[in-house]
Amino acid sequence: MAINPSDAIPWIMLAGVGVACVSALFSWRSSKVAAKAAQATLYVKLHEQYASHEMLGDLRNLRSWKEDPANREDFAGRWAELRGKTDPNALEVGAQTMASLGRAQVR
Repeated sequence: MAINPSDAIPWIMLAGVGVACVSALFSWRSSKVAAKAAQATLYVKLHEQYASHEMLGDLRNLRSWKEDPANREDFAGRWAELRGKTDPNALEVGAQTMASLGRAQVR
């Protein structure tokens, strides 16, 4: 019994489609793994920034300034307003926060 080459072509094409599907599946899976790795790296960097002693002090200073009765209503607006008027307390909070962010970006 002789095999006609034209009879084998559909099977070869079917095998090629199967290989392409498996390849696409593994490609999708590897891209998901790479995305999770990038996300984990981002989480680690954020954790390092917020776990630093400088950030802890700055967040405490910011919280105490926010809890001041004069600043409770509109904290962000009040801080921006006082910072624009060069209020020493508002400038101190801003300078410490910006310095912490600068140190965190250098790491």
